[in-house]
Amino acid sequence: MKRFSALFFLLLLCSQTVFALQHYVGQFYDGEAKPRAEVAWIWVGNSHGIAGETNFDGIDGSKISTSHYYVFWKVIEVLPGKHLVAVSYESVAGRSVSDQQVEIDAKAGENYFIRGETETHWRSSDKWEASVTAFTPAASEIEKLKREKLERSVSVDGVVQSWAHGNLVLSITPGNQSRKFKVIYDLRLGQIMKPTGTKVRVFYFPSRPEETASVEVVE
Repeated sequence: MKRFSALFFLLLLCSQTVFALQHYVGQFYDGEAKPRAEVAWIWVGNSHGIAGETNFDGIDGSKISTSHYYVFWKVIEVLPGKHLVAVSYESVAGRSVSDQQVEIDAKAGENYFIRGETETHWRSSDKWEASVTAFTPAASEIEKLKREKLERSVSVDGVVQSWAHGNLVLSITPGNQSRKFKVIYDLRLGQIMKPTGTKVRVFYFPSRPEETASVEVVE
């Protein structure tokens, strides 16, 4: 039995390692994919200033996702122009409390890399900055990428009726209608949420309207 358990754990670890190597380029515009010379690529990944990962949280005011879970976005493909990119930081030591916003005036055919920077060791989840650096991807990096279309979030405002065990119930105006959400992944929710009466904005994806993508307190 112990031998079987050890073998199962080894297979699971190997499958996770292979899966973790699957990186994606997300298309952030409608229609068919455009030639590389007509779009810009924005990269994130292992930061040079902190021993961890800088991750996409959203772009141009929208959260981003696909029709399935567990996609690691290595690149976002955008049309030329100014874009506001929200990124977060994550490591074994913790996850950033707030996003960092980076504005990029994207040019066709160019690559941009967003990196995390800090003057000290990772001690507090809000003491870091994100910046854009010059970047030339290796051919091997590009070859590993798979393409997916991005889904943009929508949002609804409401007042918290209850919040427990990952279940969030809002009172939505007009009409004071109740709406239930399942909080899939938002470690910051417990830090900003009062038990009841808090005004919040819930972001969710049209393909999964019962699940939160993120929750923010409305001032």
